[in-house]
Parts: sequence; C-alpha cells; structure tokens
Amino acid sequence: MKKSKLKVFLVIFFVILLALGAGFGIPFGIKCAKRNELVGLGYSREVADYILTNDYYEKFTEIGYNETLNHILLQSDYKTEYLDSYTQISYVDSEDFLALTNAFLDKNYSTDDINFIFKRFEHEDIVKLSERDYFAELQKYYSIDYAKLRDLDRYVSYKEKTNKDYEQTVLDVSLNLDLGEYEADYENTEFSVDMLVNKNFSVSKDFEPKDLVDAGNGFYLNKEAYEAFTEMQSAARSEGLEIEINSAYRSVSEQEAIMNNQCRTYGDDYCKSHVATPGFSEHHTGLALDIKSKHSAVFEHSKEFNWVVEHAADYGFILRYPKDKENITRYSYEAWHFRYLGKDLAKKVTDSGLSYEEYYVKNIEK
Repeated sequence: MKKSKLKVFLVIFFVILLALGAGFGIPFGIKCAKRNELVGLGYSREVADYILTNDYYEKFTEIGYNETLNHILLQSDYKTEYLDSYTQISYVDSEDFLALTNAFLDKNYSTDDINFIFKRFEHEDIVKLSERDYFAELQKYYSIDYAKLRDLDRYVSYKEKTNKDYEQTVLDVSLNLDLGEYEADYENTEFSVDMLVNKNFSVSKDFEPKDLVDAGNGFYLNKEAYEAFTEMQSAARSEGLEIEINSAYRSVSEQEAIMNNQCRTYGDDYCKSHVATPGFSEHHTGLALDIKSKHSAVFEHSKEFNWVVEHAADYGFILRYPKDKENITRYSYEAWHFRYLGKDLAKKVTDSGLSYEEYYVKNIEK
C-alpha cells in the first residue's frame, strides 16, 4: 500500500515538473531564437535584448538592420518618439551624434535636412547650426558647395535686399559685394602664389613677399614670377615683339606715395577706382606687374598687348582686371596689369572665364 502511494506521488511530481518545464522552457527557447535572429541581422546582443525587453521585435524585424539604431538605442538620450526618424538618418561616428540629431529633430528639421547637415558641414559648424533656430531654406543656400555657415545671416539679408537667386546671392556675398570697399578686411599674413589681394583682402603690416629678386630698372619681383616673365619676354621677342616691366613690387609706403600722387593729379574718383589703398594692392605680393610695349605709348593699342593676352596663361599669368568684370574686381579695366599664378592655375582661371575673385571663392578658398 505504501509503495503504491509512493508511485502515485512520484508520477504526480514528475507531471508537475514537466508542466513547469514546458511553461518556462518554451518561452525561453522562443526568446533565444528571436535574439539570435536579431543578432543575425547585425544588432549587438545587448541591443537585441533591449529590443525584446521592450517588445520591439516585430517592429525591428520589419525594419531590418539599421546602423543608426544599433549605435544609439542604448544611449540615455534616445527618444522613443523619434524611432521612425532615427531609421532614416545615416549614422555618423561622433560622440554627440544623437544629441545633435535630437536637437535638429526638436527644431522640426526633416530627416533629409539632417542627413544633408551631417554630410555637408564640419562638426564645429554642425554644433553651431544646432544652436540656431530652424532655418527652412538651409539646403537652398548650402547645396552651393562654397557657401559658408559663417555668412548665413549675410546671405539672408542680401537676398531680401536684392531678390537675387540663391547661387548669385552666395557668390556676391562671398565676393563681399554686399559690403563696401575695404569694409571686410580679410588679412593675408603669409605668402602664397594663389593668395588673393583686393579691396577686401589685404596684406598684414608685417607681410613680406617671398624670394624677391632684382628685375632690373629698380623693379623687384618674386623669383618664380620673374623667371616666368623673362620666359614670356623671350618668346615675344622671337616674334619681333618687345615687352617690358613698367611696375612690379611695391612696399606699403611706396603704395601710399603713389596713391597720394594719383589723387592729387587725377582727383579722388579716379584714385578710388584705379589705385589700391596701401595694404590692399596686389603689388605688395611681388606677384603682380604692369607691362608696357617698347614700341607703343599705349599698351592696349600695341601688338604686344594682343600677344600677351593670348599667351599669358602659357607662362603663368592672367589679365587681372578685365573689362567685363569691373563690378566684381571693383577696379576699372587695366590692360597693363597682370598677375602671376603659376602655369597650371593661370590656365584654369583663364579657361573658366571667371575673374580671379570668382575662381578663388569657388575653387580655392572653399
């Protein structure tokens, strides 16, 4: 009798154990399978556990693997209300990626805008932009690849005044045409062959041109520029043409004396359009020279002028102040004034049909 009761007890006990095993084992097995599936998609084990714990399994298997979610899901500033938006934003490897993303989403930027921002700007500018109010026309300005975030307010103000299109607005502001002459003093402190000097880009007081050499008749030029000129001079001479240097490097004090003399002789209006304020003259660089014909008092009317205009780029020079670019260079046409840039750059500028200002902001400064 005792044995029979023991048998019954053992059977009941094992039935209970089996029931309990089924109750815990089946869900545990399903969970493991789901986790393995998520890990197989590419999610980390920790993220997979988070997904399962928060009942996101169906949602995430529908989404598939998403790099952004895999990186941000466990971060403290992850916002569940932005889940769908996160899936449309490409991940950027940055410690504050999620904080910046949230800042843009909070300001109602679209996911397309946010992707554009992370792709278009450097990190420092992204941070600055995240601190500004929402700006709906962001892509219209910054799809122009040389547009700068620092000039955003100037773009908006200038466009309101002129009603020009976005590209022309960005170009004009980049050229400082929204400002008066000498209002934006971007100072060159170091010499470079491609440096820009004009009525808004000066040289510093202690600026010194590189490798000045004696070019004869009291003139000095950068060595590379002088050698290029003598090469051009020899080529012209082989065709029976004679070109000479009429002006080259000038110090700031020399430029000041020239300006004062020109203003006294020709008046302030002529002086303002033809003579650079000391510190703002290309002649300070040692890369600019004025050319004259040995056989003609007016260089523009000489055979030499036509030859130089046609061949200047072959020797690394450009006509610096052409007729059709006066509104951009802010200098009247000067047939005699040429600037050395090196053969490669001079050819690119010449072929582009742009003034050096335009080429510089579009291709060099950016």
